[in-house]
Amino acid sequence: MKDFIKRSVVSIVLLLLVFSGVFYIFASVYTLFPSDQSRHHLMIETLTDKNMAPEIVVFGSSLAMFAIDAKILTDKLPGNPFAISMSSVGQNPMEAFYFFPLLPKSVKTVIHCVEPYRFIKPVELENSKALNLVMSGYDLPDDINKIIDKVNPHFYEPKWETIIYSKSFLRNSLYVYLRCSLDSEEQRRDMSKINDIFFPNPYMNKKALDYSKTMSRQNGYDSEMITELKPHVPDERLKKLFVNVNDYLAEKGIKYIIVLHPVNPDRKVVSDKYYHDVIDMLKNEFSNFLILDFSKLWDHSEYFYDSVHLNKEGAEIFSQKITDSLN
Repeated sequence: MKDFIKRSVVSIVLLLLVFSGVFYIFASVYTLFPSDQSRHHLMIETLTDKNMAPEIVVFGSSLAMFAIDAKILTDKLPGNPFAISMSSVGQNPMEAFYFFPLLPKSVKTVIHCVEPYRFIKPVELENSKALNLVMSGYDLPDDINKIIDKVNPHFYEPKWETIIYSKSFLRNSLYVYLRCSLDSEEQRRDMSKINDIFFPNPYMNKKALDYSKTMSRQNGYDSEMITELKPHVPDERLKKLFVNVNDYLAEKGIKYIIVLHPVNPDRKVVSDKYYHDVIDMLKNEFSNFLILDFSKLWDHSEYFYDSVHLNKEGAEIFSQKITDSLN
């Protein structure tokens, strides 16, 4: 009986060691391949690096990634403040809020690039984003509740459970890696910039090869959005979260600037009255915020690569416009 118990204990210990090894290997391999969410690891490492001392930090989705060149901000602003881009693919306002408590003491200004409609659309941190943050080494800061009223529950789960949930991410990473290696995407984007903390615009062509198709798809999506969302009614919870952010950063002596991203005039459904109503709502409901409105920056699509993203020339002009507004 004692031998049986001894063998059972040894077997259980070995199994635990094997599982621990598998989890460790998975977590290590997970960060090797780029994916649409691989910037999380870079963002966490950059913001917690004591040798980094950024004064300006840019947040936002891929719109901000491809639109704001942090090097231009550094080069053109008085005193050449060190600026970095912590934008990432699909980064909604809630996702950005999770990173604000990580900002180093050197930061003086946060530039948050947001599409106007984001203020009227309810938002949560997607479960996939929460899991990816945990896998990328994110730990909930002690003061996160000063900003976010309801934290995604995945942050409280054991690491092994997170890894089980995240197993599909490795498949996605491999797919993205192979896609970028084998198809023609490298002709349109320089993917080496995906982990660039300044993020100069990566598009090599002035216009996407399938611009008309993506434009048609975007107008269809916009039509659905207009049916669902009222432009003159802000999402009350999101409004409260923005107030929390503004107050939190002000306490730390950080200026919070909301930048409204340019809207492609070919987006006929939203480029006229709908966004006009949204902007009017923002002026009334967010009057205490510093908002730079570039939604109507251009009346032509020359500087747009696709339905929403700027091309290289557009990004350079837009970055310069921001520096002019900050001077």
